[in-house]
Amino acid sequence: MERFFNNGRLIKVPKKREPKLEVLRFFQSLFEADKVYTEKEVNEMIKKHFDDYAVIRRYLVDNDMLNREDDGSRYRLPRVINEEMGFVLNLIVNQYGKVQK
Repeated sequence: MERFFNNGRLIKVPKKREPKLEVLRFFQSLFEADKVYTEKEVNEMIKKHFDDYAVIRRYLVDNDMLNREDDGSRYRLPRVINEEMGFVLNLIVNQYGKVQK
């Protein structure tokens, strides 16, 4: 995954599925379990690591890594992540260090 980042910023979104999912897991790790985010908050968090925040946000939602209200007003991690997969996010943070939120 490090080959896609430079100084904590994503250089480009990988084309192949597995590397893309790994990059998306990094972005997913920016979000806290059980917290609800506005679209503006989501954009700001992603923008710290990639300028085209809309594409990353869309990929996260399309890959069920971030849930969005039908009207686009609120976002949150999927319940499965909150209840069963929190340890995966901790592993990512432990491997790559604490990320800026």
